[in-house]
Formats: sequence, structure tokens, C-alpha cells
Amino acid sequence: MRKLLKHDLKSVFNGWWISSLSVLAFFIVGTVCVKEITIIEQKYQSLLYAGQDIAGQHTTSERILTVLCSIGLMLTFVAAAAYIILNLILVLRRYYTNLFTDQGYLTFTLPVSRMQILFSKLIMGFIYMLATSLVVGIGVVGFSVFGTSTEFVNTELLKQVSDFFKEVYNEIGGMMFVYIAEVILCGISTLVCTIMFYYSCITVGSVLVKKFKILVAIGIYYIGNMVISFATWMFILVFIDSSFLNRLGDITDQALIHLSANALLLLVFGAIALIAAALYCFNLHLLNKKLNLA
Repeated sequence: MRKLLKHDLKSVFNGWWISSLSVLAFFIVGTVCVKEITIIEQKYQSLLYAGQDIAGQHTTSERILTVLCSIGLMLTFVAAAAYIILNLILVLRRYYTNLFTDQGYLTFTLPVSRMQILFSKLIMGFIYMLATSLVVGIGVVGFSVFGTSTEFVNTELLKQVSDFFKEVYNEIGGMMFVYIAEVILCGISTLVCTIMFYYSCITVGSVLVKKFKILVAIGIYYIGNMVISFATWMFILVFIDSSFLNRLGDITDQALIHLSANALLLLVFGAIALIAAALYCFNLHLLNKKLNLA
């Protein structure tokens, strides 16, 4: 199992670290661009507050710089989206090629169970998609902290964030950390569920047809995504209009409010985790009973 996971991680690592360094470079460029735009706009805001007419005040070099910085910002956002999609493709490509192409004949002759093979692919996907999210998060934080102010660091933004958490802590105390932990659990379960959904689409497509497996998998993904989106929106609409939510709004006891909120978050976590487990079992069943590489 360890060797299997090692090979799975190694197969994606080169693409991941190269793309990670590239997107961080784009974020640095984007940070410089937004800072330049902020400096220029701050200059003319100062003139406007001083009562001066700013019409025609922008110099040619400033106009050119603003356009170039706007292009740099756009490229940064495109690079961030491409980075996420690229690493998702790398993870899914490893899953597909290692199980459903000629490599599959070798993979399934290894002295490991199909449960271990699937679990290794799940851990690999989770690690790389989590790492990808963290890299994007670092880029966004750096972009926000260093780029959105004329100063080197946006101290006003940091103060607002700090004041927000202080206010929340003063309001609910240590329960803030409980809520944060529960939100993190929901995020982890959602990521696992999402990966298993992608894997399920590929597995079903590979079981159903001999050729054009990827095209069938993409079709299954879009159909499944539409069904899930519709079901999610229906649940949200029903939940918002439900008497349960209205009753929650009528609760005044602080302890009962925290209990209800915790129960709701744990219910969401449990539901997502149950779906992820069901998808895992469904994949394992197909790999054990329905997959035919002949």
C-alpha cells in the first residue's frame, strides 16, 4: 500500500510543483499590477478630494500602465483557474490510465487488493487537490495583503480581519474554534466526495463502453452534475421555507442556539461523508464485479 501510494504521488508531483511555482509567479505579477493600479487611483482620488479637476490628468504612461496592469490581473485570474483545472486533470489522468488503460493489466496483478488500489488513488487525489487549494489560497492572501494598498502591507485589511475574529470570539467565546473545526470537517468531506464523484464518472464510463471512455465519462459527469445541482437548489429552497428554519430563528437561549448550529453542521458533515462513502463503495463494487479489461 505504501509503495502504491508512493508511485501514485510521484506520478503527479512533477506537474504539480512546476504548475504551483508558475501560478505563484503569476500571483506575484498580479499583486504588483493591482498595487500599481491602486497607487494611480489613490493619486487621483487625492486630487478629487482636494477639489481639483481630474479630467485629462492621467498621463499617457499612466494610461498604458493601467491597461498593462489590467491585462496582468486578467492573466493572473486565468492562470489560477487553469492551475486548478490542470491539477485536477493530472489526478484524474493518473486514475484513468493506471486502472482503465493497458496499465490496468499490470496494476491489477500487483499483490494488493482493489480496495487498497482505490484508497491509494483517493488519498493521492485528496493530497494534491488540497495542496492545490492551499497554493491558490496563499496566492489570494498575498494578493490581498500586499497588493490592495499603497503601502507595502495592507494594515487596514489585517486590522479588519483581526477585529472580525475578536468580535466573534467576544460574542461566542471558545465555540468559535468548534465552528471552525466543523467547517473544516465539512470542507474535507466535500473534497473527498467531489474526488469520488469524478472517479465514479470515469469508472462508470469505463465499465459501460470499450471505446470513447473519456467522452462517456464526461457525459455522465455533466448529467450527474445537473442532477446534483438541481437537488441541492431544491433542498436549499425547501430548507429556507421550512418551519425548522423559522423555529431556529425564534430561539433566544444562547446554549440552545450553539447546540442547534453544531447539530446542523455535524448533520451536513455526516450527510456529505455518507455520500462519499457510498460513492467509494460503488466504485469498489464496479472494480471488483463489473470491470472487464479483456
